Amino acid sequence: MLLIIAILMIIGGAVAVTSNSDTFSPAKFFLAFYLLFHVGAFFDPPTTVVAGLMAVPLFLAVLTTLNEASHVQYLTSTRETIAAPLPQSRDVYSVLVLWALSGPSIFAQYYMINELGGIAAYVGSIETRVQDWSGYGWARTLIGLMSTLNVAYFAIGLVRRRESWWWGLFALHFAITFFLGLGTGSRGGMLNILALLAIAFHYLKRPIGIPAASGLVVVLVGAASLFGVARSNLKLEDGQLTTGLATSTESFSLNSFFYGIEPLDYITRAPQLILAEGSTFLSFFTNAIPREIYPDKPDTGGVFFTINYAGNAWQGLSNLTPTFLGEWIINFGYLAGISGFFVSYGLLFHGLIRWYSRLLRDPSRIRDRLFAVDLVIYLHALWAGVALMVGEFTNIALGFVLTQLIPLLAVRIALVLIPEPQAIAEARGGAGVVDRHAARRMR
Repeated sequence: MLLIIAILMIIGGAVAVTSNSDTFSPAKFFLAFYLLFHVGAFFDPPTTVVAGLMAVPLFLAVLTTLNEASHVQYLTSTRETIAAPLPQSRDVYSVLVLWALSGPSIFAQYYMINELGGIAAYVGSIETRVQDWSGYGWARTLIGLMSTLNVAYFAIGLVRRRESWWWGLFALHFAITFFLGLGTGSRGGMLNILALLAIAFHYLKRPIGIPAASGLVVVLVGAASLFGVARSNLKLEDGQLTTGLATSTESFSLNSFFYGIEPLDYITRAPQLILAEGSTFLSFFTNAIPREIYPDKPDTGGVFFTINYAGNAWQGLSNLTPTFLGEWIINFGYLAGISGFFVSYGLLFHGLIRWYSRLLRDPSRIRDRLFAVDLVIYLHALWAGVALMVGEFTNIALGFVLTQLIPLLAVRIALVLIPEPQAIAEARGGAGVVDRHAARRMR
């Protein structure tokens, strides 16, 4: 079965690379993250049943590459859609909007640190944050806005020539964002933003090739692994906060390579399937309701899976995510679950491919600040799509809506309300829109 998986990977990779030169196209994203989350199977082979389940999302990934190839074959290449920066303008308004929307994130982080007894106590609670941070969901949601706004800040900055003050304030915003990411205890909160900034640079400034992108992945995965070890060894003793890296027997965490395998192994080893019958998907609508008001509200996929398939191993201090395929199976069984996953995840990536081709392969659209925000919305949707592969539906979907889609729509609405600087208005021109790409090619 692993041989079949390897062959499917080769076929999918070959089609994705030869049909679309864009390094970060949806199909390549799908294949790259599939490999990252399942490559451990080649070092520690799973059972045949687990390997068969692993092949389901990979087969869908291969179909996705064919779907993408059919959509982009007649479209302008990514390199040709990158426009020269628009004329310089102070655009203080955009900066004020971004910093104003960032204010609640900074306040929420201060509030949590203060409530938990200071920075040392706060960081020391990261390992047991599921329990210790209970009741602070609103604050954690607000903190999550910061990284989204930072990517929007960067993207808006790239569409025009900027003065040093603009990038100086961006550097400050990034530093605060990185600190907040560290404070969440989430490797994604700290490292995902670096990847998203790089991809925004790829689409707005200069294309990043596959070798450079591969190097970035290696660095980020390595950093995430080291951070995972440090996080699992955080201790607060006698007022001293230590990571335990110096004394830990584990210097490098390889958990990421098994994210798509381990949950499926738990499911297949269960004596019988305990079905949630769709309740974990319904938790998307009920998760925000406090249990004091709705004591019997449905558990999310991770909670249900950990209790019923992992023996409640962490006693509520942590949860194991079931993967999107696994969540479908623990809700509806193998046949209906695999079918539901195949249809829903396939439709999700079909929609992302159509969005991608209309947004990023159309050279006629002005690359202004509204385009920059639309790009950031798309990038977060794509990121959520691949995260869903090994995550749980409610956590990923709610996180996208609350901490990414809503704040970005707020930025977009604010930018629409105030007309853009005269330089961009002139680029749109009273005499008609100039196809800058065509003009550049003619030169």
